Amino acid sequence: MKYLFSFALLLCTAQVFSQTESKTPELQVVGVAELKVTPDLGVMNIHITAKDMDFGKSISKLNDKTNAIVRQITGIGFKQTDVKTVDFRVNENKIYRREQMIDSGYIASQSVQVEFKSAKETIAKILNTFSKGKTDFVLSFNFKLSDELEKKTKEDMMRLAVLDAQHKANVLAEAAQVKLKRIKVIQHGDGGYRPQPMQYKALDSRMASAESDFGFTPSDLHYNDTVSIVWEIEIVPTGHNLS
Repeated sequence: MKYLFSFALLLCTAQVFSQTESKTPELQVVGVAELKVTPDLGVMNIHITAKDMDFGKSISKLNDKTNAIVRQITGIGFKQTDVKTVDFRVNENKIYRREQMIDSGYIASQSVQVEFKSAKETIAKILNTFSKGKTDFVLSFNFKLSDELEKKTKEDMMRLAVLDAQHKANVLAEAAQVKLKRIKVIQHGDGGYRPQPMQYKALDSRMASAESDFGFTPSDLHYNDTVSIVWEIEIVPTGHNLS
């Protein structure tokens, strides 16, 4: 009985070893893609504030300032329907004086936003218009990709990542004297498409005047993506042709 048990254990071990040995060898490679893309959309954001001791008057002053800003925007050539107002709020205006907080009325604020096709000439026109205005503001620009360009960029990134993985696999296979067979698994990154945040530039009325003659061109946005590919491989005996 003791010998029979030992023989059964040996047989089981041999089967496990045989299964391990018969498993098809694999090669896993991660392809990486990086792209620099010039944003094709700009977002103009104008932050407006108004102060008054009276709650209602602070809002009224804010509306007057906003209407003046909107008139300037439409004067540039934008439609009124292009203009969006966001982030409206009214806060108590507390100031610190003589070691105590003093109630100093209210601050009403909101932002006006316009999205436009990014072009240096358009930016220069915006800056030139607002540099001549009398309304206080903080002007900022964000730059991003349109839906169409973002979709194209994603697809280009995936293609480039696959090509990079294929190139690496070919180099490794040649160096290791193995032959690539069929692809078993393709996995698109761990987080997929990773764009950097939108480019941002803020200007007050004085700075807008300084840049109004020339405008500026937004920097390229940086994108990266990865893809993992697993190939079955064949061990080529020494002296045999890999092809």
